[in-house]
Amino acid sequence: DGNQTLSYTVDGVYSSTNPLVIKNHLKGTLAVTKTVDSIIEADQQKNFNFTATVLNTSNETDTSINGTYGDLNFTNGEASFDLKHGLEKKIRNLVGKTIIIRENDAVVYTTTAVSSTGSYNADSKSYTIRIPDDGDTVVFTNKLERVPVKAVKTDQFGNALAGAVFSGDFVTDTIMTELTGPDDEKEAVIFNQEAVAVGEYTLHEDSAPAIA
Repeated sequence: DGNQTLSYTVDGVYSSTNPLVIKNHLKGTLAVTKTVDSIIEADQQKNFNFTATVLNTSNETDTSINGTYGDLNFTNGEASFDLKHGLEKKIRNLVGKTIIIRENDAVVYTTTAVSSTGSYNADSKSYTIRIPDDGDTVVFTNKLERVPVKAVKTDQFGNALAGAVFSGDFVTDTIMTELTGPDDEKEAVIFNQEAVAVGEYTLHEDSAPAIA
């Protein structure tokens, strides 16, 4: 980081076990890491896409930032990159700059991000940080939320109704509902899943039973 002047005293006694050692450290390295918390093993092999945007003093995209800064290649102040669970990317030589790290495609996950400085916006899944001299690490965590889901078929009075045919998510080919359970607690279960990821799913009634 430019020319540096080092002052020291020589006392006339040389010791090979106490040499003068000068080390150079990179200033302001920002690391971005990814953690995936999911019971689905394949989720930890997924690539999650991010965008890094460097801001100028007017809090607008700094289009003068072009080229390679650490692991990222910037064009007009922006860089796109992917991360899997346990991996990281490092941004270098932008100390003092404000940068926004945004995760783009973690739709079905609850996403959080933390570091020792900066702030997280849950709505945009973005982290804003001014890169300090001693650097920092932003940790993005994706957690796959899961809930139990049960679908049953009833008539207009809430009584279990067999004979309907369904297709859609969680249905293998097509199924016909059948009455199961004790006599006083009969159900026509379409599906019963213990751990379903939060998201949107489709269930279609292909054929409704006749009601006397």
